[in-house]
Amino acid sequence: MASSSEYLTHVLDLLTEAEAITSRAMMGEYVLYSHGKVFDRVSDDRFLFKDTEAARALLPSATRATPYPGAKQMPLVESEDRELLAQTIRAMFPVFPNPDLERRNSRRRKPPRAEVPASPPGSTQDSSTRRSPTAAPRSAASPRR
Repeated sequence: MASSSEYLTHVLDLLTEAEAITSRAMMGEYVLYSHGKVFDRVSDDRFLFKDTEAARALLPSATRATPYPGAKQMPLVESEDRELLAQTIRAMFPVFPNPDLERRNSRRRKPPRAEVPASPPGSTQDSSTRRSPTAAPRSAASPRR
């Protein structure tokens, strides 16, 4: 079941004390960011924090729920205390990865592939059938590239 935009508006209203909160719709649900770092999600009209030590310490009585079948359990936020929620986000913030660093790492170019040396003189193998000496042997059923 998808989350409603009305529920997202309610959650964003609860987070007015926190800094730089944004949201993004993803697959019928919403992911929440603080300063560009994912910290929370709204799933099936439920408000779930990432499971961190800070969230467990500041929201010890929070029940745990899964955002979707097979996912890890996360603290279900039922508190309406805006200051407590903002404090929890600030406490959780240092453990989140830096999104700029992740983006930069994903854009790094892979090193160029090593060229296969030419066949030795007198070899009957032409360049279209040459294989790297470290390549696994090809079975009769596997197609050539």
